[in-house]
Amino acid sequence: MAGCRTAPPAQNLVVTASPKANSLTWQPAPIAPDGDLAAYYVLYRFAANETPTPDDPRHILTVLRPHPGAGLAYVDTTARPGLGYAYYLTAVDRLHNESRPVNVRTTGRPVEIIVAQASANPAPVPPAVPPVATAPTRPTPSTTTRITTSAGSITKIKTKVKPRRKRGFFQRLFGGR
Repeated sequence: MAGCRTAPPAQNLVVTASPKANSLTWQPAPIAPDGDLAAYYVLYRFAANETPTPDDPRHILTVLRPHPGAGLAYVDTTARPGLGYAYYLTAVDRLHNESRPVNVRTTGRPVEIIVAQASANPAPVPPAVPPVATAPTRPTPSTTTRITTSAGSITKIKTKVKPRRKRGFFQRLFGGR
């Protein structure tokens, strides 16, 4: 997502708890404003006494890539019966921008179905990389040429002249003296 810093979140996360496993299903994330789709999804699991946050990679349960024609689902066979869990699901685009999490909590009851949805008002996300100060750019000189055809119509052609760069790639990237 070239212009976006976060991917759109997945939709309609549903957890179906049973004595043997917790089944999670969800709908794909919508298309981002720049046209990107989710490249993969990251599923986190937290115990009931832990504070859920997607900033801790130790809690990643799985990373799933969507396959055409296949639904988006995961079966957590490592979930222990009678224990409550918090599941966080994030969508990640091709540039590895992670969406805000869609979360759902189980209570540990033997049979339950829980549906979650991303909040409409997301918390502000700080930029991942601080902005880099750049030198002010000079306006590029441009010239306008008028061409008159035999029919008498005037066509304007605007030509821009690029200034010659005096610094190399690495000097522009990392700064020079």
